[in-house]
Amino acid sequence: MAPVAALLALWALVVACMRQTGGMLVYSLDDPYIHLALAKNIQQGSYGINPGEWASPSSSIAWPFLMALAPARVAEWLPLIINGAACVLTVWCLARVIRRAGVPAWLPTLGAMAVAFGLNLFGLVMTGMEHSLQVLLVVFVAMRLIEQRRDAWFYVALGLMPLIRYECLAISLPVGAYLWFTQDKVRPAVAVGVSLAIVVAFSAFLHAVGLPLLPSSVLAKTLEPPFMTNYTTHPTIVLMLAWLAYAWRDRLGQWVMLIGLPTLAFMLEGRVGWFGRYEVFILAWLAVFVLASVGDMVLKAAEGAARAAWAMALSSTALALAFPTLWQVTLDTPGGCQNVAQQQMVTARIARELGMRVAVNDLGLVALRSGQYVLDLAGLASPEVLEVRRHGQMTGPWIDELAARKGVEVAFIYDKWFPQWSRDWILVASVELLGPKVSAGESSVQLYARTPQAAARLHAVAQSMAADPNVPATIRLY
Repeated sequence: MAPVAALLALWALVVACMRQTGGMLVYSLDDPYIHLALAKNIQQGSYGINPGEWASPSSSIAWPFLMALAPARVAEWLPLIINGAACVLTVWCLARVIRRAGVPAWLPTLGAMAVAFGLNLFGLVMTGMEHSLQVLLVVFVAMRLIEQRRDAWFYVALGLMPLIRYECLAISLPVGAYLWFTQDKVRPAVAVGVSLAIVVAFSAFLHAVGLPLLPSSVLAKTLEPPFMTNYTTHPTIVLMLAWLAYAWRDRLGQWVMLIGLPTLAFMLEGRVGWFGRYEVFILAWLAVFVLASVGDMVLKAAEGAARAAWAMALSSTALALAFPTLWQVTLDTPGGCQNVAQQQMVTARIARELGMRVAVNDLGLVALRSGQYVLDLAGLASPEVLEVRRHGQMTGPWIDELAARKGVEVAFIYDKWFPQWSRDWILVASVELLGPKVSAGESSVQLYARTPQAAARLHAVAQSMAADPNVPATIRLY
């Protein structure tokens, strides 16, 4: 029943999102379109956003190559298909963990759905990113550890985790070490070893083409505060650690390897937020062990099915309500999709009709659909920009010089993100959201031109778009 319930919930969310976007499939973030643009170039034999220009804008090694498997006509549906399947399987895994406690047949489905909602697993699907697949692998590995089943699928999942998201090394390395010391040494060594070899080989490839050893999107996260500086965001994580330390008090070494080290690694280097994405994998990891430990205690107490049902229902409900910033994202997801439809899709259309090289701070849809050279002022597709950003040296004159060198005549940016923006650029128009800001960086995008000729051309395109009743945004001319 759990997979059916998850499918129905996903269907309802997709319908709600498409109602906000005029019936179009639009993801709740601009980021998945970066992967799709990268995948499009992979199909053409290059690795980057602009043909002939190397760049590494993806935080995942495998995801862009997975996206590249789809033909163009269905490419934008592939993230939804993969993420939807991953979400359904994750709910099935959670239900299986709850079912171990011998509870009534209805409880595993309700409990798993509650936890999935509380951790934003349904909202993750509509981000179009790789996090749903990441969470599935994490939950599956945790479930297999609890069941003490070390089959081939377990080791495949363990090896795949870091290839989907680098931060999964925080789990795969301690788990591999734990299995090395307690189980068969060969299979965990092969799984983790092959995974690390691919990570190293990918870094070697990046270095060979003149890029940093880590993707720009990974390096860009060093500009964001780590979990430790945001510890008030999810104080419940401390309670989860404390509960598991108590539940596993007779196996402290196992707690250190499977719970303590992964969580500590995330707390030291991990990030939180950005529409309920970054922290979900480690919270899902802990949630599986919390549910299993509650179930084990109930089974040991042998106090009857009714007591077991109460215990598992309460623990599932607690996990569902523990992270309000996450389940609020699920509720906000349709609004996030509407933001992308009203902002990035509109700026992508303007760039396509303009037919000029463009600088942006939101890369995805403009890169995927404009057919033009895109200068990424956030740095994900431009290592040169990212290096300047990391050292706080991004000034107006430097941007002017870079734009001139790249032949860029127009820029679509958030003014608030670039207080040092050059006054020599001409403000032509702005694209403004019709509804509240949910996932967009700002409520309006400012459209600039570097020369009077470019300004006249941009003004004509923006004026034409402003008069089009099918454009789902307000275009203000200056």
